[in-house]
Order: sequence, then structure tokens, then C-alpha cells
Amino acid sequence: MGRGRVQAISDQADTSPLTVFDATTRHVRTTPFRRIFDFRMLVMALDLDRLDEADRLSPLFGVNRPALFEFRGREHGQGDAENPRAWALARLADAGVASDGLGVRLFMIPRSFGYAFKPLSIYVASAANG
Repeated sequence: MGRGRVQAISDQADTSPLTVFDATTRHVRTTPFRRIFDFRMLVMALDLDRLDEADRLSPLFGVNRPALFEFRGREHGQGDAENPRAWALARLADAGVASDGLGVRLFMIPRSFGYAFKPLSIYVASAANG
């Protein structure tokens, strides 16, 4: 079983268009022999309604453009759009969930130094009032 820890680097995690989390994950392998390893990683929560604003936060982070850390919309969801927000809302509609007025945040591991590592993308939809 894996376990880890996640801590927001900013105290503005609920209101920022981009939140960076310092995370540690643990992997346990049992075959062919038992071994355990931990590693640190950055996880980002990106407000898909505020991509332009997130892109301007730092020259180190880019939205659909080269940067040290990058978000490329085509690498998430169906892979056919610069912003996967519509794809996420369509999945809610498929499940019978009304999506009018919902904001969508994507928790993901950013592309780093031009390389992608995408083991998991988590979409969180919420109303403006929480």
C-alpha cells in the first residue's frame, strides 16, 4: 500500500488560480522481493476557469507554452482541447450531474523540464459557494 503527505506551499490554496503542493509519495513492492521507496514531488491544483491568470503568475510556470513547469491542456481529458474543462463538465453531465455554475480545478503533476509524468489527473468541480 502507498501512503504519503501533501502540504500546500501557499496559504491562498482556495483562492489562487494555481496552487503548488509539496508532496511525498510512498511505493511498496512485494515481488520479487519487498522494497519501499519514498520520493518528493510537486502537485499543482489549476483552476481551469482561470488559465490566463495562472499563466501570468510566474515565468517558471506556463499554460500551453514552454516553461520550467508546464500545463498542456491537450495532455488531459480527451486530449483534443487547450482546456479540458469542457471534457470534465461533459463527464459530469454523463453521470447526470448538473454543471451550471460549477468551477473546475485540476490536480496534476506538471510537465517539468519538458518531460511529462502523468500518473493521475484529478478533477474537482464545486459551486462558487463551496
